[in-house]
Amino acid sequence: MLERERDERRGYRVRNPIQRNEIAPGAVTVTNLASGMFRATTVVSGLGLTHTGTFEKVSDKSTLLVSIAGSGYHATGGVKIGVDVSLDGVLVADSWVFMNEALSHQSFIPRIMVPFPDYLGTNFISKGEHTVTTAAWSGTVHNTDDACFVVVYEVPTL
Repeated sequence: MLERERDERRGYRVRNPIQRNEIAPGAVTVTNLASGMFRATTVVSGLGLTHTGTFEKVSDKSTLLVSIAGSGYHATGGVKIGVDVSLDGVLVADSWVFMNEALSHQSFIPRIMVPFPDYLGTNFISKGEHTVTTAAWSGTVHNTDDACFVVVYEVPTL
């Protein structure tokens, strides 16, 4: 049986997660991760929905994945709200949700997209620095109670 300790804010957590080959919720935070086979870069992480960030693709022989999540609200109910993600000025992903009630902050459905090469019409995105921008959909309202997160994963093409 696993040893657990009580944390008033998070409930129970594993006391020695490494020995048990488990990791307690909230025990690990990753901003940039790189290995010989995998690379993840947090490109956008901030309040609101309008951001610009950069990342570097290190290989021509790799595939990119884009992960996006965020939140926002709308003045009226019964609408879709969301955020778009562009790579070097080309729309490649989005995250959205349908909301019934007005003026209620909603989390967009997190998505992981494989937008390459279809959206750019090439066989691959070249290595080097690239720019990611996020923009709220028309009518989607955001303030300092809302956030946007974009992570770009570079994985080897086998």
